[in-house]
Amino acid sequence: MDTESANAFVRIIDKLCTPPVLAYPKFDPPFILTTDAPKVAFAAILSQVQNGLKRQIAYGFRQMNRAE
Repeated sequence: MDTESANAFVRIIDKLCTPPVLAYPKFDPPFILTTDAPKVAFAAILSQVQNGLKRQIAYGFRQMNRAE
């Protein structure tokens, strides 16, 4: 990966992990769990609707091993 691509990747990760995209959880409204399992990894997003907007609370992912 060249330097420009690496810098763009870091900027995207930073934007996804800070407000207004990433929010603190509120425990009164329900949580929404979205999952995906393409051929090489597992992924999940925990979110909830806050003030009429769907806000991400946490992200998780893991690469599959050979047995999976």
